Amino acid sequence: MSDEILTLKDVAALLKVAEKTIYTLAQRGDVPGIKVGRQWRFRRQDLAQWIETQSQSHPQSPSPNTLKRIGPLEASNNGRANGAGQLSSPSQPDSPQLYLFGPYELDESLYQLRYAGTPVVIEPKVFHLLAYLIRHRHRVASTTELLTQLWPGQVVTPSSLTRCVVKARKALHNTGSQQRIQNHYGHGYRFVAEAGVKTALIDGQSQHQSRTHTSRWRRQPPSNPAAYDYYLRAAESVFRFTPEDQALARQMYEHAIAFDQHYAAAYAGLAWTYWLEWSWFWHQDPCILEQALTLARQAVSLDDSLPFAHLTLGYAYFFKRQYAQAIAEAERSIHLDPRYAWGYSMLADMQTGVGRPQEAIRLIEKAMELEPQSAGYFSASLGLAYRALGKHDEAIVAVRRTLTRNPCVVSARLLLTILYSETNRQKEAKQALTHLRQQLPQLSLDGIRQRFPYQDYSETERIVAALRKAGLR
Repeated sequence: MSDEILTLKDVAALLKVAEKTIYTLAQRGDVPGIKVGRQWRFRRQDLAQWIETQSQSHPQSPSPNTLKRIGPLEASNNGRANGAGQLSSPSQPDSPQLYLFGPYELDESLYQLRYAGTPVVIEPKVFHLLAYLIRHRHRVASTTELLTQLWPGQVVTPSSLTRCVVKARKALHNTGSQQRIQNHYGHGYRFVAEAGVKTALIDGQSQHQSRTHTSRWRRQPPSNPAAYDYYLRAAESVFRFTPEDQALARQMYEHAIAFDQHYAAAYAGLAWTYWLEWSWFWHQDPCILEQALTLARQAVSLDDSLPFAHLTLGYAYFFKRQYAQAIAEAERSIHLDPRYAWGYSMLADMQTGVGRPQEAIRLIEKAMELEPQSAGYFSASLGLAYRALGKHDEAIVAVRRTLTRNPCVVSARLLLTILYSETNRQKEAKQALTHLRQQLPQLSLDGIRQRFPYQDYSETERIVAALRKAGLR
């Protein structure tokens, strides 16, 4: 029936994207729909016409025939059929909520968890778990229910949910005395902290939103929902820092660009995966770095207001040893968002590279102040600056902090090997190098010379000498 009315969940199931993606697009007017009270409703005929329009510019988009095939029970993966075989309205409100509990805020309109007003870096899957548990905090959410909600249409084991819960608890500092997520063994999980709730502001009128409007946390989704969905999938892998996860993230970014060729954030993410592949020794072809540079330039040309685009472009310039351009891009990212901690961290690496480690330390301290939950990652940059000042003991402590946070950060493992060797702790240096070779079997002294972008080439040679002393050839 051409005049059939669909719910938000029906449309999300039809297009195979997250409900929040459809909600955001509907709020912006990019998907044709009407609001009845607090609920969004969509006419099948309007959606068919919209999909036809999308498919003219994106041939891989769903065809209108898909709308004709879907029936009420086929759409019931995300909804519940009543006795008449029709989908009932979802029990929860369509409007995104802002939940307040202790020093935390969970903002569904921005897909953001904040601690004392500062964004907490969490994976999208962890955010969706928290949002679902808080929405349904009046009861225990079963393991089966959560697996279905977080991985719809996928076959995953309960261990995937367990890992997700562990990350959520870590983000909330969930301890014995501060229980916020309880495990009901054999049944599921429940959010037990007292939470206030109000409808989140989507129009950017709140003080926090206006402050972060241009930051990497405030993303405007593209008009194509499939592109946005692929972008969110990429975000689940890109910060795991393994070759396999970066390859998956790259594939997701490429799919996003295939659906929206003007998606600046996806180009920036894609550039990041190429830069990481080169700088972390996963590939020996210098063309990889050129590809990162090209993609980062494309991202900036599409959206000059995107701090992350300038960050990736800055790093590409830095490893090309174009120091003035690199520093300009880092400063531009901070100018666009003065609270962009990763911009300060990038600028710190560059200051160390051009012989200003004291200034680098000041910038890293600023980054840690802005984003304390990422201090473990910033510590590697701190270690690099301490080494340049001859403070090797402080550098070792800082680098170990990064490896405690994430053992996959091979740049930190490499720096630790260098520090041990330079302080004549050869047994520890050789052990660190053995571990490093397990992660990077292709590592060589020639590769080191290519990738350490110090302006003073003699500094690179000192690093080469330290690694040769540890046993690298």
